[in-house]
Amino acid sequence: MRQSGELVWDAFLEGRIEDIRNYCETDVINTFLVFVWLVTGAGYFWPGWVMAGWGVLLALHAWDVFWRRPITEA
Repeated sequence: MRQSGELVWDAFLEGRIEDIRNYCETDVINTFLVFVWLVTGAGYFWPGWVMAGWGVLLALHAWDVFWRRPITEA
């Protein structure tokens, strides 16, 4: 099984820069939010709300891409 880093490299070689940006931006922002959480005292894990929201959006996008049927005229 190929690692996700290899898939990013393949996308770069194919010129799909937008795909790479979409893949990386949530990782960068989530890492930053966890860093802020750690620096501010690591109490209640509030970055989880952001991650959960993005998880819901990711699930909706997956449904749209893989399972949604196209609209046809009846």
